[in-house]
This record gives sequence, structure tokens and C-alpha cells, in this order.
Amino acid sequence: LKYHCGSALEMPFADGSFDVIWTQHVAINIREKEKLYQESARCLKPGGTFVIYDILAGDNQPIHFPVPWAKDQEMSFLATSGEMKTYLESTGMKIMNFQDKTKESIEWIRSMKEKSEKDGPPRLGIHLLLGDDFDIKLGNVYRNLMENRIAVAHFIAKKK
Repeated sequence: LKYHCGSALEMPFADGSFDVIWTQHVAINIREKEKLYQESARCLKPGGTFVIYDILAGDNQPIHFPVPWAKDQEMSFLATSGEMKTYLESTGMKIMNFQDKTKESIEWIRSMKEKSEKDGPPRLGIHLLLGDDFDIKLGNVYRNLMENRIAVAHFIAKKK
């Protein structure tokens, strides 16, 4: 296993270096999404798979802050599902599968909150990284999901 430090907008890899690229909650903090997806496509081999699991902008804006990825709008760069599809297709990707994971995300947060209320927070978890206002951030994610301000989506695309 190797780790490389670099920019997602200027990846330190040769063209066609990877069979698969997977991002999870990455684009939410990247303003230049076209460049992110161009770089990802460049680094994929022909026929390679690009998997994305991310938070998207919902129909009702603005979102409530703070959230785990941003304290305010200046740090949050959400795209709509339509914009994401356009970004991917413009780089020569073919979207093979799109799934809205919003309902599953709502249920996951609900069960996590119930478990935490019953048993207390887990000894290890993301709450340790996100600070003392984790409950507020998670509460805002839940509220944003419920109010259709954000959505959670899973894309699988292939490089043509």
C-alpha cells in the first residue's frame, strides 16, 4: 500500500494509471468539479470504472450550517445530480448506474442517533474528528436531508 500526497485537481499520476477510482465525500469541498472529473478521467484506463459516493445539492436551498464538511457556504461546493451527470459525461464517462441514497442516509443517521441516545457515543468514531459541535453538524445533515436541501448519491461510470 502506498500513499501519495497531491492535489485532486493535478493528480501526480500518468494517464491511464488506474483500473478503478473511488471517491467518497470528496467533491463537497472542491469548487472546480470539472477539473476534478477531468483529472479522474485522465488517470483512468480506457474501460476503467469511476465510483462516486457523495452529497449533492437538493432542490431546496440554502442548506443549514454547520455540517461535517463545512462551517458555512464558503467551504461547501455541492452540485446537483444533473450537474454531476454533465460533469461526468463531459469527460467521456458513461454513467452505468445512479442511485439516490438519501432515504438510506436518513435511516442511518436516525439509527445512529437512537443508538447514541441509548448507549452514549461510541468510544471511537467520526465524532472525535469533528469536534464538540458534532451533534449540531449531524443534526443539520439530518434536517437538510429531511428538507430536501441535500441528497446522497452513488454513481458508477465507465471511461469510454
